[in-house]
Amino acid sequence: MRTLLTENYQLALKLYGDRLSPENIEFLSKLSGQDHTFKTLADLMMNDVETGHYGWKEKDWPDAVAQLKNYHKNVFPIEDFSFDSPTPVVNTGLMKARADIIRTISKWPSLAKRNLKKDIAVPRTHRDFIVLKNVVEYIDSHLGFLNNRDPKQKEIILKKIFSSDHPTFEEVLDFVEDKQNLLAGGKAFSKAGLYQLVKKHDYDLKIVYDKGNIVVVDVTGQPGIKAIGCNSMWCFTYGNEYDKAGEQFDQYSYNGHVYAIIDFSQSQEDADFIYILIKPVELDSEQETVLYNMANEGLSDGNAARIIEFRVKDPAVFNVFKWENY
Repeated sequence: MRTLLTENYQLALKLYGDRLSPENIEFLSKLSGQDHTFKTLADLMMNDVETGHYGWKEKDWPDAVAQLKNYHKNVFPIEDFSFDSPTPVVNTGLMKARADIIRTISKWPSLAKRNLKKDIAVPRTHRDFIVLKNVVEYIDSHLGFLNNRDPKQKEIILKKIFSSDHPTFEEVLDFVEDKQNLLAGGKAFSKAGLYQLVKKHDYDLKIVYDKGNIVVVDVTGQPGIKAIGCNSMWCFTYGNEYDKAGEQFDQYSYNGHVYAIIDFSQSQEDADFIYILIKPVELDSEQETVLYNMANEGLSDGNAARIIEFRVKDPAVFNVFKWENY
């Protein structure tokens, strides 16, 4: 092992010994202990000398050493990187971006790192790390909105954001962008606003019941359910009708129908503000749930009819559920 480390050190001296000052070489020797990180640290310093950028301040070097000593091929690996390669592939911009990424996601729940594991192990170039840094910081800034949410709701939302359905940073980003209102505390939703929404989406939204605080909307398309459920965790409310969300609407709706039961007596922060009925109540059983709340929690277990009757307090509401082919 000592022979290999010596070769690494000798390689750096061969490449840079006549271009780095004795003071710089001594500084790097003390910093690295002349171990396997010496040559890469010399690459970084030489990059600064040649470009004149001097991106690493003296206080930054311990961070570079820590990154290199803890470098793992499955944790944000650098494309074509080797400690002993005579061709440098790292620079200060790449190392700083990588450090920022690692520092940021260390604050995320373990679920995130577990389900993003494959994407974390993808080798990346300097440009890739810069792009990923921006993506990670954008996601993290929106996660900050959840600090004002009820702890239970926050946990539910985090589980949806970092579910196995989103195994890449780009897919997490897409979800966050789709659900900005949800993360920020929910979009204001009044009865007057609902009528305007239905008018805007009249091709796949239709109000079929409005009495007291209860409004029932017949939804016949994914854009409609996305508009109605902008504050919900329903799987077919993010994405668009031409991708997985559209497929899920086709899969979970019954003959092209889903019914949103909205209770304006409930707080919009409450998961019971909107129930969604995806199949006739007659099909509800302990094996097949047909009624969900906004947290996408199955509620019925054979009791869908009783739950709806308790919430609406009007048996006539069952007459508006029409399940003929759309």
